Amino acid sequence: MNLIFPLLHRPTFEQSLADDLHLRDTGFGGVVLLVAAVGARFSDDPRVYVPGTDPTHSVGSMWFYQVKLVLRSFCTLPSLYDLQIYCVRCSLQFSL
Repeated sequence: MNLIFPLLHRPTFEQSLADDLHLRDTGFGGVVLLVAAVGARFSDDPRVYVPGTDPTHSVGSMWFYQVKLVLRSFCTLPSLYDLQIYCVRCSLQFSL
């Protein structure tokens, strides 16, 4: 997905992940969850399915549905992570 639609800068993403930014910044944490959901779409590992559900419809959904599409406030500008979340979540929404 990133080759066709380069939304994330891989070196920055990997460094932020290594620095545990997802544990301190909910915006980046949401991006990480959605990246996991994208990766799950290309995996046949049974851990990416919700137990007791149809695997074709539940793959990656455990991460996808943890990310909410709600702005913190209408008075603040969206952050880079907010924009990335909107783009990735909307592209995934049609495939889940």
